[in-house]
Amino acid sequence: YHLCTSKAALGWTVHGAFADYVLLNADYVHVLHTDADLQSAALIEPLAVAAEAVHVKGRVQRGESVAVIGPGTTGILSAILAHAQGAAPVFLVGRGSSVPVRFPIARALGLEHCINAVEADPTEYVLEHNEGRHVDLVVDATGSVQGFVLALDLLRRNGRVVDLGSITAEAPFPWPKAAWKALELAFVYASSRDAWDKAVDVFHRRTADLSKMVTGVYPLEDYQRAFAAADNSQESLKVMFRPSGER
Repeated sequence: YHLCTSKAALGWTVHGAFADYVLLNADYVHVLHTDADLQSAALIEPLAVAAEAVHVKGRVQRGESVAVIGPGTTGILSAILAHAQGAAPVFLVGRGSSVPVRFPIARALGLEHCINAVEADPTEYVLEHNEGRHVDLVVDATGSVQGFVLALDLLRRNGRVVDLGSITAEAPFPWPKAAWKALELAFVYASSRDAWDKAVDVFHRRTADLSKMVTGVYPLEDYQRAFAAADNSQESLKVMFRPSGER
């Protein structure tokens, strides 16, 4: 259903996501356990997008090496899912702005290899910590041409790249390098039912404490502060609204 040409999404194309009661088709409802932490549960949607990248499109296997570029919410969740699946080593690549908040959160969630691309060459780091080999799977969660080019540098020949970010403008494509790598390339647009089922299962198994990723919760009337916080990658990761107004 995520590829429907007339897709309507509550809170995106249809108003009503903050209403007290919402009427939905039962086929689109995923039942949570009665003791579920609802703040953490709000991360299931980006977790499903990460599952689409890592499990559905990326087909990650135990023992494979994985690099995720872009330590935003879906990037970190992608790395967590790969790690939980038994991939090793798992590398998370970001810029200097990721050092104050995002890398410490990633490490607290079990991700050992956090690479600051400003201070270290990501390819050299990967080769040093992966027995001289490039990785089997790269998830590019940057939404930038630079991120995609770096993905090709980190990837082994005949490896897999999943582009999770959205490049919003026309961009050149590095055909020679991509062809030489003989890579598989897949794109993620939203998340399939299989990805949602995987995300809900991971959430219920409490593979990771997703609440650690929430760096701010704001009432709706503080929306300007919330958006300003979300725009500051040096101080925040996942910012949420609490419609009831409670902090």
